[in-house]
Amino acid sequence: MSTRQILWASLVVVCLFSTSILWFSWYRLSLRNHRAPITEHVKRLIRTRIVRCGESAALKKNHSEIPKIIYQTYIPSSEDLLPTAMRKAMNSFKTLNANYTHKYFGDYEALQILIDNFGNDSDEVFAFRNLIPGAFKIDFWRYAMLWLFGGFYADADMMLLEPFEKWISPNSTFVIPLEKIGFGFHNGFIGSVPKHPILRIAMDMVIYNVKNKFYPSVPHKIVQTGHMDLAVSGPILLGKVINRFVNEPEEVPHNIPKLLSQHVQLIGYCLQDNNEEQAYYTNSFEACDGTNFTKLAQVKYPDFVEEHKSSSTQRSYGHVNFQLFPQDEEDVLLDCGDGLIPFLNFNSIPKIIHQTFKPESEEELATEMRKAMQTMKNLNRNYEHRYYGNKAALRILTDYFGADSDEVFAFENLMPAAFKMDFWRYAVLWLYGGFYADADLILMEPFDQWVHANATFVIPVELAQPLFGLNVALIGSVPRHPLLRIAMDLIIYNVKNKYYPSVPRRLEKRNWILSVFAVTGSVLMGKAFNRFMNEPEEVPHNLALAQQLNFQFLGFCKTSTRNVDQFFTTIPFPENITICKGDKVAQFRYEGYFNDRPQGGLPFTTLYRLKKVYKN
Repeated sequence: MSTRQILWASLVVVCLFSTSILWFSWYRLSLRNHRAPITEHVKRLIRTRIVRCGESAALKKNHSEIPKIIYQTYIPSSEDLLPTAMRKAMNSFKTLNANYTHKYFGDYEALQILIDNFGNDSDEVFAFRNLIPGAFKIDFWRYAMLWLFGGFYADADMMLLEPFEKWISPNSTFVIPLEKIGFGFHNGFIGSVPKHPILRIAMDMVIYNVKNKFYPSVPHKIVQTGHMDLAVSGPILLGKVINRFVNEPEEVPHNIPKLLSQHVQLIGYCLQDNNEEQAYYTNSFEACDGTNFTKLAQVKYPDFVEEHKSSSTQRSYGHVNFQLFPQDEEDVLLDCGDGLIPFLNFNSIPKIIHQTFKPESEEELATEMRKAMQTMKNLNRNYEHRYYGNKAALRILTDYFGADSDEVFAFENLMPAAFKMDFWRYAVLWLYGGFYADADLILMEPFDQWVHANATFVIPVELAQPLFGLNVALIGSVPRHPLLRIAMDLIIYNVKNKYYPSVPRRLEKRNWILSVFAVTGSVLMGKAFNRFMNEPEEVPHNLALAQQLNFQFLGFCKTSTRNVDQFFTTIPFPENITICKGDKVAQFRYEGYFNDRPQGGLPFTTLYRLKKVYKN
């Protein structure tokens, strides 16, 4: 080959190499700037129902009273076709509430009003059509109608005994009876202002169940599994929803005082002689002795059971071992209420890195830990690095929230330091945004090289992500992200009540260590994430939909059994934790970290087993 040919060949190679470098740089930049298309469904999801984001105030401002409308529904298209006793029961609502509008819907009209307001191809109409038991359909329908228009819903078999004006509080934004089984709320009667978040959360959870043919669990420490039928769309589902509304774990007893403070009016439910036709709603949810309460309504009018048998051939839904959903599959899409929330005002995560450990000064840290922390600074020179010792970490909470706040109480009353720092990272990111990284984490690539420019939340999947959870050793977030607030509130509840949360039931026999991480860590974050997405707490995480909300998920993989051979990567691949996909961006822990940890005191796993996670 001549010298000229060699020069030309070299030039071609250089050009090809330069082009590939430019293309690869453009591709990585495009990944960073990638923003998934925001569908109408997703827009409605990010207009979330989270009460701390201001919707509670909006309810008080825009809907001071529940509208004077009563909705009832049954099979026939006309009230004239109803059984005689049912017509009498329905007339009790009209007679005793002459200043209210009464609206009746047959099966066809009930479907049509959903189509008119949500669209024939909407998730709402899909859920209504694809629930098989008529009672389950109407569970969903009542939530949708009251969410759309507000007013009162009453079952067709209910006999009103006292006019609403005698017992409905004018300050109530939501009215509902307690359930008789010790958990949940009886949905045979509901009053609500329009767009109440309780109703939207309930709708979204039913939609999830239908789309995924999911049979939810019951709070098994309170409710017998024989009541699982009530968890698909009825009273137990509402119990979980209302616990979410007051920012408490789904499976715990209901916080009655907190509900009352949120303008929720509760009604008693008395079942006499275990006879459904001797069940009454009452003005007191604490007494059912026949003397200290007023009967407001008879839950089922006399002879309803016999009339219902003759007017409907639908089988009982009191057991869950039969088909509730049709067999065709569709993707899950969610819907929700109005009002953009504050975190959407931030276009990118602030360029701040927060790290913390025991000493007040970085100079007092172990040598290898200082080196690990230095990787954060060296690779992100355009970022502000903030280090906090124990005293400074507490002071930042005290200065913002107040010494007597729930936030400071939670921080000070968690015994394991790791649990304290779990709560602290959520709080400091909620306050300021930025990135939190554990002190033992080694960064391998600059944030600006792999964090999507439009990401609002960055978090790795857990090593056991096919099981459950999100790893909290590295988190990036815009300020005031609702997911962080949900996590904080769940921890506050745990600390104030010395509560040891459950893990999803499918995981209970897998590994006891998962229960440890349900107090403040990765399992709790998994529950908080599902709650943010308006999906059941116990189900696998919907990463695909969250990515449309500008979440960025990292992979978590390990290349050997050694702790130091665990890495965060740019591509989550939960199918096999021994395969690292994408670029390695961080080493989970530097070698020798366990020798650098403060000595003394019991490990957090031991404190958990001894049930000494909380101060006495």
